[in-house]
Amino acid sequence: MEWLSGGQALAIILLSGCLMAHLVWDWRELILPDLINALIWLIGMVVALTAPLPGCSWTQAWQGSLLALATAWGFYELVWRLRGEEGFGFGDVKLFAACGAWLGPAKLTGMVLVGSLSSLIMMAAIALISRQFHFRMAMPFGPGLIVGFLVMLLWPDWLPMLMTRLL
Repeated sequence: MEWLSGGQALAIILLSGCLMAHLVWDWRELILPDLINALIWLIGMVVALTAPLPGCSWTQAWQGSLLALATAWGFYELVWRLRGEEGFGFGDVKLFAACGAWLGPAKLTGMVLVGSLSSLIMMAAIALISRQFHFRMAMPFGPGLIVGFLVMLLWPDWLPMLMTRLL
């Protein structure tokens, strides 16, 4: 990531505080508070308007936020209708939309990929350590989404580079 302006650096510090609060809260309570999701989204939109990060203009921030919201909400509804229960919480949907304001639409796929893989690794580690596993086991998805978000925010080019090397 290139050097940040003063406003961008302050926004990243505020973002870091919000993400840390989310990690602790979701891990303990299995909930992602709406206020923190709203702050993450609002800070991302202010950054996109005043001092955009590379690859995420004001328009891309809106597009990323709306695409993330529509995709996650659609998946949430699909799981609800097929299973009659939540596959993940609606706070995860809102967190994904808030992160879309920071990343834009192009980086959302990488965020979901890394977030899902890191969540699976966390679940496997917990199952191994506790020696208990069942398919209905409740586990926070927010920490995995946050890992995916941070990877795409800090190293946005890793996925295209990996794909070029594999192909």
